[in-house]
Amino acid sequence: GRQWFLDLFAMIINEWGYEYVKIDGQGGARWAPEAFHDRLANPALRPDEAYRAGLEAIKSVMGPERFLLNCGGQVDSCGYCEGMRTGGDVGPSWAGMQPAIQCTMSSLYLNHIAFWTDPDVVCVRPAGRDGSSLSFDQARMWATLLGITGQLLMASDRMYDLPEDRVELLRRIYPVADIWPMELYPLAGRPSIFDLKVSKENVGVWDIVAVFNWNDAQNAQVTLRPEDLGLPPGAYLFYDAWEKQLLACERDGLVLSLPPTSCRVIVVRAFEEHPQLLGTSRHITQGADDLLEAKWDARTATWRGRSLVVGDDPYELRFSLPPGWTLADRTAKQEGPLAVLTLRRPDNGEVAWKVTFRKARTAEPVGGVENPRVTQEGKDIVVAWDGRDAIAYRVYRNGELIAQVTETRLADRPRKRGVAYRYEVAPVGWRGEGARVWAGEVTLQPLPRGTAPDTWLDEIEPVTASQDWGSLHRRRSVEGNPISIGGVVYERGLGTHANSSLRYQIDNRYRLFEALVGVDDEKGGAGTVVFQVFADGEKVFDSGVMRGGEPAKKVSIPLDGVEELELVVTDGGDGITCDHADWAEARLFGNPG
Repeated sequence: GRQWFLDLFAMIINEWGYEYVKIDGQGGARWAPEAFHDRLANPALRPDEAYRAGLEAIKSVMGPERFLLNCGGQVDSCGYCEGMRTGGDVGPSWAGMQPAIQCTMSSLYLNHIAFWTDPDVVCVRPAGRDGSSLSFDQARMWATLLGITGQLLMASDRMYDLPEDRVELLRRIYPVADIWPMELYPLAGRPSIFDLKVSKENVGVWDIVAVFNWNDAQNAQVTLRPEDLGLPPGAYLFYDAWEKQLLACERDGLVLSLPPTSCRVIVVRAFEEHPQLLGTSRHITQGADDLLEAKWDARTATWRGRSLVVGDDPYELRFSLPPGWTLADRTAKQEGPLAVLTLRRPDNGEVAWKVTFRKARTAEPVGGVENPRVTQEGKDIVVAWDGRDAIAYRVYRNGELIAQVTETRLADRPRKRGVAYRYEVAPVGWRGEGARVWAGEVTLQPLPRGTAPDTWLDEIEPVTASQDWGSLHRRRSVEGNPISIGGVVYERGLGTHANSSLRYQIDNRYRLFEALVGVDDEKGGAGTVVFQVFADGEKVFDSGVMRGGEPAKKVSIPLDGVEELELVVTDGGDGITCDHADWAEARLFGNPG
């Protein structure tokens, strides 16, 4: 057997010249020695020993300079492979992205330590192209997840077919960054904040904070506090790396409002009373990959440095312009509170640069808000205003901060109708928040009652569908078998898997939702899940923990006035293994005409 491996890989490597080899399906191959024990040349070998002996033979031919990507072998492969596929196959959709998210959470702690972790390819192609349903926010989220964690990168799109904004997502995550995880164990759940600490000699220290909203139906509000990032008390600059915008100079932190399935990448730097280098356009790590040197000379008020740039790719350095400072030369240009230096060279290589500033007799504006107004546009309440000299603006709803934005417009979508919503807007300057300005009040009118026939849920498409394993099945379990709960077989329904979410837009056209829920019998009594139902974001049903083999529980939810129905399955607190969940006989009863 060993000689067969040696001969095969001698042909692959030495005759055919391959330098990168992937071996698929190793999750099952690890146990082949146990299944075929009587065929082993040395029956005394344990399965893991026999498996590693095969890998050792392969790597003895490949050598240290060639890359071996294993697939599913996990820790049994340590020392014999450079990379490891850690999850299932992905696809160009929100549901198809789930395996990459899940295996990042479960295996990131091994990256760069046991081997390079490979969460499968990254897809960024636009919706409607080659089977994709990825929004731009979702594509950016996928690129950010891989770029900020330093995992293996391989793109699965036709580059010449991609629009410029999608190509830009890939440009800014290649090459793979030299990032080492600080986690010792798998991540619990899906953290909304990933904090990358960067320290580079002759450049400085800064944080790259990726903020994620994993929910596919609801906005998320996240506060970045210096103390939560392990930073000492003080004022900090918050700069949006993807949008290239300075968001705030704050002591207490930054409040971010994220739409469903979206992310932000925020550079956090300690504030100083002079222009500061905030980031570069080369890589998502904002200089960790490309900056060779960057120093502030207080005597001449000049930033000087050296950078590695890609040929014919415009390279930007962005600096803060605090009150009392302006540009002293024309090598850079001013964009609001930022100074931007753009460099270009025809080929890859190193460039030296400098930007000189000077003191200026300028006021220290907090900024202003003028002509605020509030209108209802469809399901959104739109708050707009004319801004003046502010870094950013904060929008308050009924006294509660809901967003901090750099634009002068915000579309808000509160859930409850028949409620008065009052809005205020405040400018944010270099020394904090200015006075709040009353913008207006709107009461969302109840949605008119519509009509619809009684409808089986397995006959209609959800607005969004996501789950952590497998794919949604209609009239079948998640593995494609007849739906069966507690020994009872059902003809209608949906088969899914924890953790999952199915969201339906029903727009006050139905009066009742009913279903029978439980763990499918196909795993022989294994599995623990919780079923939940949300009506316009409010939880209206919780099954408690249900176990395999238990009879189905009935769900009956009145839907008067409900616009959006969400069906959620979570694990029972013990992970998602065997969590095959069924919404049997799931049905919407319509309002009569």
